[in-house]
Amino acid sequence: MKKKKLEEAQKKAEENRKELFNNYITDGKKNWEKNKSHFKGSYISDDMAICSKLTEDK
Repeated sequence: MKKKKLEEAQKKAEENRKELFNNYITDGKKNWEKNKSHFKGSYISDDMAICSKLTEDK
């Protein structure tokens, strides 16, 4: 039962990741049209800053 729940959670996480990446791609293209940067001046830049802090080696 636990293995099935883990597999379901992994599948859901992968679906969420794909959706998020697709949003980044779409919004990055829109941002490029505005200011010639895929992420600067957008929420994507903020997300990158948060992620980099989470993945820093301590």
